[in-house]
Formats: sequence, C-alpha cells, structure tokens
Amino acid sequence: VSVSAFFLPTTFKARGRDSPRRAGAAENYDPILDWKPPTSNEIAQLQQRVLEPMKALTSAVFFSTDEQGARHEGLSHLSMNYDSSKPILFVSNHQLAGFDSWIVVNEILDQCGIFVRSMTHPFLSKNPSSFLETFGCLPVSPRKFYKLMQSNQPILLFPGGARESFHKTNEAYSMIAWPTDDKADFVRIAAKFGATVVPFSSVGAAESAFFLDELPFADTINQALVQLVGADNAPYDARYDGGETISFPLILPKPFPARHYFLFGTPLDMSTVDYKDRDACKQKYKEIKQKIQNGCWDLMRAREQDPYDDPLRRVPFETLW
Repeated sequence: VSVSAFFLPTTFKARGRDSPRRAGAAENYDPILDWKPPTSNEIAQLQQRVLEPMKALTSAVFFSTDEQGARHEGLSHLSMNYDSSKPILFVSNHQLAGFDSWIVVNEILDQCGIFVRSMTHPFLSKNPSSFLETFGCLPVSPRKFYKLMQSNQPILLFPGGARESFHKTNEAYSMIAWPTDDKADFVRIAAKFGATVVPFSSVGAAESAFFLDELPFADTINQALVQLVGADNAPYDARYDGGETISFPLILPKPFPARHYFLFGTPLDMSTVDYKDRDACKQKYKEIKQKIQNGCWDLMRAREQDPYDDPLRRVPFETLW
C-alpha cells in the first residue's frame, strides 16, 4: 500500500499551535527498576517549555498503520494494537542531530498514553538535560536493553545510532549506518521476551540544514572542533562492536526547518520467532530494516503533495491561523 494514496492535499493541515523517579538511596538506585515516570505536572511543564515549541517549529505530522495496511493520520491505530502485558519496542531510523527522539517520545505519550524509554548515546548522560532525566532516557548498552525488556518497559531504539544522526550530505535515510545483518542482537532479545516491535520511519531533519561536509576544508574544520572540545567529548560510535568513526555533523540550520513526517508501521509479533534461530532473527532484522527504509521513501514521495511542506507557505499560515 503506497502512503501516497492516503496523503492527499486535504489530509495535510497546518498546525496553529520531588521527583518520584529518584526515590531511594542514591547508592542503591537502579535507573531501570527503580525509576518512576514523572508527575503530570512535570510532564506539562516540559511539554510547554520544550516539546510543544519543537513540535510546532517542525509542524510534525504522525501516521499509523492498521493491521490491513491502511494508513491513518494520528497514532490511534498504534494504541489499538498495544498490549501492555508484553514488552513493546519502537525501532526507527535516526534523523539528523537526533532531536527526533524528543518529538516521538512526547507524541506516543500524548496520543497513546505509552511512556517510552529512549536509548540514547552515553555522551548525553555526562550532560543530562531536563528531558533526558524527566523521561527516563538511558545510555544505550546491550545489558540495559536486555533489562528493560526483561522488566516489560516500552523502549525506543535507533540501531543506526550516532553515526546515522551525524550523517553526511548524501546519506540521509540510507540506513547505511545500521549494523550488518549478522548483528541483529536486538531482534534476538525482542524474540526471547515475545515483544511487539513497531518499526517507524521519519524524515524532515536532513532538509532543515545546509551540509558543509563536502567543502574542501571540511576535514580541517572537524579537526579544529575535536581540539576545541577535547578528545573525550568528540563524537564516537557507542555500539558494543565499535562501529565506525564518527565526525561532527558539519551543518548550518536553515532559517525555518522543513516539516517532519513520522510513519508508524504495522506492529510485528516477535513471539512467533525463535530467538535461538539466528537465521530467522536475521531475516526478521532485514524485514524491519526494509520496512523502515520503504517508509522513508513513501514519506519523501508523499510530502511532494503536501502544500504545507514548504516553510515559506507553512510558517505564515500557522502564524496567522
């Protein structure tokens, strides 16, 4: 089913618009088992201060897919498929600079009432923001991922990691940074616990910046940045297998960001996959990856029909209405 058949111009509408998780002794605190969701007041404050302005700036639109493959505006069909008795894992491509996780976590909570814990780069734990602390984000690692699954907590994972969010000019939505098919460990863990996997695709961030990495002096700029921040603060791939070398994203933000689009696919039941069968897990990993890739292509084709994709039309309309 092509999303373009659903994304008609009339579909796109411009938008006009003591912590309980720290209870207990610090030395015995378990950030996975002891963490508690924030209060409604804490959530409202953060939404008003950070998340809603970010969503309004990108004019983000969300779509979900029902079991018949039909696509619908909003995430209502995602909540209909949510079974709270088993783990749920949201898997996606990672957009430029990585702010997509903020928007997604907030929207899933807002529309579905599902509190998702995002796996983030360990560097962010050195300088945690109010969002990271309030929403229970965790530095990504196999052990933490396993423990979250084991404790039946909803998770958001970006297999492409920092390498994908720091992509270069011609790498947007290419999935080039994802682990090879023989390193599908998150699929094996999801299968072990019979999790529901929700693949989703997102686009928009790459079109919100000017890329400078093809300039003749780009390497010199990157080296200067590493010296400026220090080697310990330079970007690195957090995957346990070492991954790839990462460079600073050499970009300049555009005056107005492009519209962001999110497409949530049909949930996949991993209880039917034998986690001991590496070939079966490898095939399921390829399926998840391809669904996300296809979703990105569908979104890029569909946004050509959106009269509000152009910020020069969208921003004045949303400002006035």
